[in-house]
Formats: sequence, C-alpha cells, structure tokens
Amino acid sequence: MKRIWISLGILVLVLAGTLVHISGVRSVTGSITDRLDRAEAVVEQGDWEQARQLTQEAKEEWESVDTWFAIMLRVGDTDEVTTGFQEVMGFLQYEETAEYDSANGTLLEKVKHLYETERLSWTNLL
Repeated sequence: MKRIWISLGILVLVLAGTLVHISGVRSVTGSITDRLDRAEAVVEQGDWEQARQLTQEAKEEWESVDTWFAIMLRVGDTDEVTTGFQEVMGFLQYEETAEYDSANGTLLEKVKHLYETERLSWTNLL
C-alpha cells in the first residue's frame, strides 16, 4: 500500500511541475507576442524608435528564458525564435517596412508555436 501512495505522490508532483511549466511558457510567450504586436502597430504609424524599443524588450525577455526553453522545449524551435529576433532587429535597423512586417509576422508565429506545442490538448496528449 505504501508503494501506491508513493507512486501517486510522484505522479502528482510530475503533474504539478508540468502545469507550472505550461503556465510559465504561456506567460512568457504571451508577453513576447504582445510586445511584438505593439511594435508592429507602431511601425504602421511610422514610429521606428518605439518599435525598436518594444522589440528589444521582447528580445531581452526571450534571452532571459532561452536556456530554460532550450532545455525544456525542442532546441530547433528555440533556435528559430533566436534567429527570428536577429532578423527582425536587422530590418528595424534599416527601417525596411515590408521585410520587417514579414519577418515580425513569422517571428510571432514561431513564438506562438512554442506555447501551442506545450499546452494541454488532446492533440498534444495523443
């Protein structure tokens, strides 16, 4: 009987850790996508400096969790996000509107994809 309780305890700990991880991924990716969305909106208004600042903040937040994500998520996905930030920052530097819109949209989808692959859903469970 003791083994069953120990096993259930371990299972509860694993489930709790999983839920905390998913919540953390959702929080970070949500914050990053919010900043990138706002940056895209201010570029449409012609405020490149504000867009650079918002994107830099999003990049710094990404860099603060990059190691954690690289350990817990697929490395290929996290590398694509890192590369995407470098590409977007380059287009912001030269104020290339069309290229920036495309690169930022791609980066947004890659960041959203990180959460979608981690969230609890029947697709992810099966």
